[in-house]
Amino acid sequence: MRKAGDEWVKGKVYLLALAACLGTAAAMEASAKAAGGALFLLLVLCFLKREKHSVYLFIVCIFLISLFRGIAADSNNVTSISPETSFVEGKIMAGPDIDGNLLTMTLSLPHKETLPVSYIISSPEEKEELQTLAPGLHCRLPGSLSPPSKSSNFGAFDYQQYLYRQSAHWVFTPEHLTASHCLSKSTDMKDRLKVWRHEAFTGLKTSFLRTYKD
Repeated sequence: MRKAGDEWVKGKVYLLALAACLGTAAAMEASAKAAGGALFLLLVLCFLKREKHSVYLFIVCIFLISLFRGIAADSNNVTSISPETSFVEGKIMAGPDIDGNLLTMTLSLPHKETLPVSYIISSPEEKEELQTLAPGLHCRLPGSLSPPSKSSNFGAFDYQQYLYRQSAHWVFTPEHLTASHCLSKSTDMKDRLKVWRHEAFTGLKTSFLRTYKD
């Protein structure tokens, strides 16, 4: 009996996974058309496979649970930062990445919001100093907020929507940035792994650039 139940689950697992994924995706799109289209697709698949009515009901339940969980999560995805904010405090969770004179990194703020940071480096000396920054450092930065750019072309990459799905609603531009703005505090193993990965990537990038120049 148990073996038969396991076989049933294995035979339907892709439909269950698809129902969960489509429900979550429809919630992220926040569109009734997307939800209706996804549900219609699931029902068509069930019909083509000639599934029993109980399977239809189970798949619809999984889809609706995923949809409403996604909607609930999306309703909590709001910013708690005032547009007039002139100082931010947070921990470096990604980066910093330096491309030419542009430094980008992502801060994790105390209230679980993430904040992309973009800074224009003004000199080679400043660039060398900022290369000491690493994940896990806690920063207090002066600067200003701006909304992320939104795609104006159909089908183009929508940076604003991408950041929204990362719980980021602003881009922060520091007035000035030095290594002294970011201090080391006790870090957990996750932060240490990020530091090692960042150092390894930076080392490989530096070696590649030296080789390319030679």
